[in-house]
Amino acid sequence: IGEPAREAIRASVGDSVEHGVPPRDAARVIRSSIGLTERDATAVTNRLVKLRDEGVENALDRAEKYAGRLLRRRAQTIAVNEALTASAEGQRQLWQQARGKGLLTGAERKTLIQSDPCPICSSMAGEVVGIDEDFSLGLPPFHVNCRCVEGIVA
Repeated sequence: IGEPAREAIRASVGDSVEHGVPPRDAARVIRSSIGLTERDATAVTNRLVKLRDEGVENALDRAEKYAGRLLRRRAQTIAVNEALTASAEGQRQLWQQARGKGLLTGAERKTLIQSDPCPICSSMAGEVVGIDEDFSLGLPPFHVNCRCVEGIVA
């Protein structure tokens, strides 16, 4: 997405998190700031061509509805991923504040907590790193629709 859309999404997600707006509702706002991906736009065109080839009378209307579904799905994905990114950053800042108050030493270790194992995150199963270190694949969320989080190891 372009920078203006990226800035609109950041503002929308920030405001949504600040005011307790759920990702599903934030997605409706985000939808007005984005467009279809190139892949999805191609899929819509292909759907239109197929429907016309099949002689479907309202092919264009159906293709437009399909585009709307894809756009809603994309907006939902963006909203959820941005909310998870903000949550993960909030967790890391909380740990820094706890260290500043003497509640943590900085020597703590953290591990990956998988909510939905997948081929990407399962490669890090059991990985333990310092509280200020990145995992082998970086910091959560590790991929689109990643629900894994990091937690301190006792």
